[in-house]
Amino acid sequence: MNSESWIALSTVIASTIITSVGLFFRYRERTAVFRHVLYAKQVDVSIAILAAYANVRSRMTLLFDAQADVSEQDRMWHKVRVDVDALAGLASSAAAMLPSSAYQAYVSIHTETRSIMNRIAYDPLPVRALETLDRAASSFIDEVRGLLGADALSDQNRKAFAAVSDSGSIRDLPTQMRDIAERPGE
Repeated sequence: MNSESWIALSTVIASTIITSVGLFFRYRERTAVFRHVLYAKQVDVSIAILAAYANVRSRMTLLFDAQADVSEQDRMWHKVRVDVDALAGLASSAAAMLPSSAYQAYVSIHTETRSIMNRIAYDPLPVRALETLDRAASSFIDEVRGLLGADALSDQNRKAFAAVSDSGSIRDLPTQMRDIAERPGE
């Protein structure tokens, strides 16, 4: 091979490397936007599920309290059913947006909720039956906190605040709104 062949070969190799690196960074740029959108959707779905669960759990407490009066229990059962249906309505969003483990935890909440609703319609249940629902919700909360990085971000924030503090202690940070609020006229 003569020198012109080597120059041509090195140009082709350099061109291939540069193109590959460019394609890699272009791919990373495109997926970064997608990851950001997905994360925002995961936060929205998680919060919606937790809000729907809170409504179900609050109404279920009233449903359990109404077991002594059949007509009151029937009325409350129908109110709780609306909230359970709202929780079920989040299934498609949860399936599409949440990782498998968080989705399975959501399915557990929904399954336990339906089970309680079916059982209480025919037989009185002790209040401790709600503990299974609470365990399912706790599992979902743990999955979501891990997914969203709540604990890791909180720890990073605490460390950042401690680094800003003069003494390096978070005890010196304001603890009440009046410590940092501006006074009128200032």
